[in-house]
Amino acid sequence: MKSVAFLFCLLTAVMVIPAPARAADPASGRHLFSTLVADPGFSAAWAGVWDLTITQKDCDTGDTLQIVAEQDTICTGNTINTDPGSFSITCDGTSDDTNFNVTCTGSSEVITDCIATFTYTVDGTRSGDNMSATSRITIVYSGTACSGIPDFCQDSVISGTRTGPEPPDCGLTPVLPATWGRLKARYTD
Repeated sequence: MKSVAFLFCLLTAVMVIPAPARAADPASGRHLFSTLVADPGFSAAWAGVWDLTITQKDCDTGDTLQIVAEQDTICTGNTINTDPGSFSITCDGTSDDTNFNVTCTGSSEVITDCIATFTYTVDGTRSGDNMSATSRITIVYSGTACSGIPDFCQDSVISGTRTGPEPPDCGLTPVLPATWGRLKARYTD
């Protein structure tokens, strides 16, 4: 399972990075599948290692910004941790053996007198070892210090195939080989 802390770092980064830089960043929008389900979390029917293809699109034009392929692990009971520390976030949703839907909202003062308010929605379905989901993240900036920071909206279309079962130590088993130093650098830089 990807660290829930990564989600909050990602959302914070998305809120302060200008739109053109976000569009070119392959990490903007990744690793959300395994972390964004409110209680009661993913059922065992979703558990396992998944190969995902994520197509990120501009909300207004529908233009493809990028296509990302990655592997992720879903553990039985994965939920979102709603203790983000630096900003307020609330998530609500449902999940069962074949569907999930979640909406998260939050805000943060990214710099003095500049508030970023975001909404993230994701809806997914599973049939056997295949899944599909759609998501949208919108960020609206308000405050005098936000002048010149454009609002942001991005849609994602996610498709996946389960390639392996839930690992015995799910949540502790990495899906990609990496050293601890390399992994730590991803979340601290």
